[in-house]
Amino acid sequence: MSKILILIGVLFLSISSVYAQAIDDHFTRGMLEYKQGHYDQAISDYTKAIEAIPNYAVAYTNRGIAYAQQGNLALAISDYTKAIEIKPDYAEAYYNRGVAYAQQGNFALAISDYNKAIRINPNYAEAYYNRGVAYAQQGNFTKVISDCSKAIEINPKFLEAYDNRGTAYDKQGKLTQAISDYTKAIKINSNSKEAYNNRGYVYAEQGKLAQAITDLNQAIEINPNYAEAYNNRGLVFFKEKEYDKAWADVHKAEILGYKPDKDDLEFRNELKHASHKDQY
Repeated sequence: MSKILILIGVLFLSISSVYAQAIDDHFTRGMLEYKQGHYDQAISDYTKAIEAIPNYAVAYTNRGIAYAQQGNLALAISDYTKAIEIKPDYAEAYYNRGVAYAQQGNFALAISDYNKAIRINPNYAEAYYNRGVAYAQQGNFTKVISDCSKAIEINPKFLEAYDNRGTAYDKQGKLTQAISDYTKAIKINSNSKEAYNNRGYVYAEQGKLAQAITDLNQAIEINPNYAEAYNNRGLVFFKEKEYDKAWADVHKAEILGYKPDKDDLEFRNELKHASHKDQY
């Protein structure tokens, strides 16, 4: 199945010159450690920067991002909230707190924070995009399309926004628009496995099975461990009555960790019936 993606924006802001002498070493080292995936050390350095300048909002935000990378969303939210207390017009802190709320599954709070980020910065493409992701989780695909369209207006090269808008169009049955958006995503990045997978899935919905196979093959060529593409190609092989190939792809998808949803389970039952097989 095609699906909505999520983009998490990690924002490293420039250090203010007024604090440069006191905390430049700790803050800069924190950024470098973060980029290398050394989150504990990054947190330690940001903490020292905060100890030197207790009202340093950017350090709280960046420490929150490091906590989030460790999966410690409660501490991340606490740091973003502190940054907002210090700097109430800090769009990036609202945005990153929204991302953390979304990761917790609290989409109403996420949308509220994205709204605040957008009010502060009306050209915040990532905030529109992630608000669209949250709306998708609520099943509001009209708002997904609106927010992705705004993100694209701000940043015409925003690949993920095209991909997600395409998926929203697919959910609404607007298959031609979906394919158009996936094609635009592929033009931006010819190695976008998600766009090839999603376009292939929609081609299959249209009955264009040869084109579907071509796209799904390309997705798998880009990433040979792309479980969803194997699952979708299996569905196409089923439609082509190539049952052995369908079983092989379904099996491969599940070996790679694919978790079938309700529609997938229905497809598997139909495959069992059509192929007269109960197992791979």
